[in-house]
Amino acid sequence: LLEALSYGCKIVASDIADNKGIADDHIVFFEHGNIESLHQILKTIAPLTNEIKQEQINFVKNNYNWQSIVKKTESVYRKVI
Repeated sequence: LLEALSYGCKIVASDIADNKGIADDHIVFFEHGNIESLHQILKTIAPLTNEIKQEQINFVKNNYNWQSIVKKTESVYRKVI
């Protein structure tokens, strides 16, 4: 999901726990196992504007890069110590 978001792609994903919480504001979810739910979303989904694509790209760059991950991991370690 993150790789697709980093390219500014429109994401439609199942609402399973592994997909939720990553970038919920940028992903359209359908009910897991519900083909009709997916069908309805695919019928009505609109293409992303260039502005929204750039927001997604920036979101991934700002929240899922190695520098950010290292800082967050270091913070967790400091709290434990």
